[in-house]
Amino acid sequence: MKDKIKKKILIASLGIFIFLIWGQREIFIVNKGFGYKFLELTFTVFSFITLSLISYYLLIKESKISSHKTLQTGYLGLLVVQTVAFLPLYTQTFMYGDDLWGYSRDFDGSLSGGIYYSRPFVSFLNGFLVDTSFKSINNVRIFCGLTLFLFGCVMFRFMVDETKNVKRAWFFAVLSVAGCAAVDCIAYASVYPINASLLISAISFITYLKAMESENQKRIFYLCISIITLVSAFCMYQVGTPIVFLMYIIHEKYNGEISEKKRCWNAFKYLIFYGITAILYLLLTKIIQILTDVEAGQSARSTIVFSIDDLVHKGFWFITDVCPQSLRRIIAFICGNKLFEQNNMFYQCTFSQKVIGIFLTVILFALIVTSIVVNSCRKKSIAFFALSIVCIPLSFWPFLILPESTYLTYYAMAIILLFTWYIWDAVCILVDFIKERKLFQSWKLSISENGLLAILIVIIALQSNNYAENSWVNYNRDSYEYLANTIAAKIDSGENIDTITVQGSISPYVGGREYVIFAVKDILIELERNPDDYNIIQSDNSYYISIFNDNELDNMTKILGKEKINKLLNYYMHDDMYSRWYYVGNVDDREALDFLQSCFIATGQLVLDKDNTISINMEGFNKRNKF
Repeated sequence: MKDKIKKKILIASLGIFIFLIWGQREIFIVNKGFGYKFLELTFTVFSFITLSLISYYLLIKESKISSHKTLQTGYLGLLVVQTVAFLPLYTQTFMYGDDLWGYSRDFDGSLSGGIYYSRPFVSFLNGFLVDTSFKSINNVRIFCGLTLFLFGCVMFRFMVDETKNVKRAWFFAVLSVAGCAAVDCIAYASVYPINASLLISAISFITYLKAMESENQKRIFYLCISIITLVSAFCMYQVGTPIVFLMYIIHEKYNGEISEKKRCWNAFKYLIFYGITAILYLLLTKIIQILTDVEAGQSARSTIVFSIDDLVHKGFWFITDVCPQSLRRIIAFICGNKLFEQNNMFYQCTFSQKVIGIFLTVILFALIVTSIVVNSCRKKSIAFFALSIVCIPLSFWPFLILPESTYLTYYAMAIILLFTWYIWDAVCILVDFIKERKLFQSWKLSISENGLLAILIVIIALQSNNYAENSWVNYNRDSYEYLANTIAAKIDSGENIDTITVQGSISPYVGGREYVIFAVKDILIELERNPDDYNIIQSDNSYYISIFNDNELDNMTKILGKEKINKLLNYYMHDDMYSRWYYVGNVDDREALDFLQSCFIATGQLVLDKDNTISINMEGFNKRNKF
């Protein structure tokens, strides 16, 4: 048996090594210098360790609770349900937001983008795809889906070992990787690192538990491995790492009878471990930035909130916005977007019927309280009660200490799944209570439970499929095609076109000036035209542009002069977080509007209609189509 396991480990190790080298086939050639080679070596070593752990945990390590066959059947079932849920994303081509510049062309092997955003490992993921251009954007989403599927497998195996209930563990895994919240993490292809971060963070926590079970040198070894994997998760995307606090509270529930002192000490040790790992990540990232001579970008987004007023604001925002929004994403598992005013739930969910919203929110809140209180009473542990509460803000901690106060689904995956766990645990507690009291015949209850779970899984998969199709694919595909068809018709007419102007946006949230310009460039490339041959303009009206970036300001100053540019900037406010200027003038004065118009015409950022211009107005499309 040992020889068989050794053979499996050897084959897996060889396969992982070949996979990692193949994924860096372009990266090795493009990136020069010691700093980049140091980064490549670090990524290769850390990723080899991480992938080896995942392979061993899922495919080789024996479970005391379930057979390999049962686990593998669970993995396969999870893949089937997730594929049904994500099918529109896998089979149809569309782009949204940052996808328009992130995937305008195939990956060129450069690592500087990830280093710039303090995510030094993230660019490596693109190397594992044969083609990441617009026409093959489906490849990116399939890759993201498979990464999230592996996270689901790790959670399923972890839950089986902790809960000792395969059926309930598998259902929670389905909720984790096939619900509407998971759709958001795949549909917006540019947020792909969240899936890798969730996966790697999960395996790190499992390794940490192994370290705590071990002694002496083995404990040190496993702790080092856990640090390496958690640092890797941070280097992919910091916001995925709080998933460990969900896993911590699950482990605490099934951790047996331990003293209050030990429970508090264990929690304190893990917080220290997590904090030290975060510091090591920051040090590693800074070293890489220095060695590669890449300056960290968007520094305003990474400053830490210190003032009392800001902390109070953060706390109020967390309680009144983050927690309710997260609960609404859980409601969407079953109801999709049917109960909400918004078609797309990536940003905000608002109940179309306030009474129904309050009713459902109260029920979910009651279930969360039930789980926390019942488990605390059973354990007779105030410490467990406190940990259950503390894990809620910890699961969203990056955005409680950073200046950005924006709710996006992928920012909140950890807290969404934490609330999902509390709710599912409360439901299981109620079912077990009914069984213990023998309120129904056990065989009838078992059939009812199995049947209900099967129905819920079908509903979850179909709601996610419908949400992916109607909220992500249709709108983004149709807005792109509306632009493409208009441009193609004009260009094919034989007119001497040299300017393309678009009034309005391609989506109500992330669809501003840059994204429209990127979309037009993609269309021109698709039509086998050179985008450099055209002057591409986006505006919200015929007088001024709403937003322009810092990197445009120098050229504008050269053309307009300092006096005019200073007068122009009086109508704008600087956004430090995103390094841009946005319009705040609210001007009705015709003289001021004429001044703004003349400035932007002079800089070429605005043009008036002329014979050789394609003019496209998106306002009608956006009114008739709901994002």
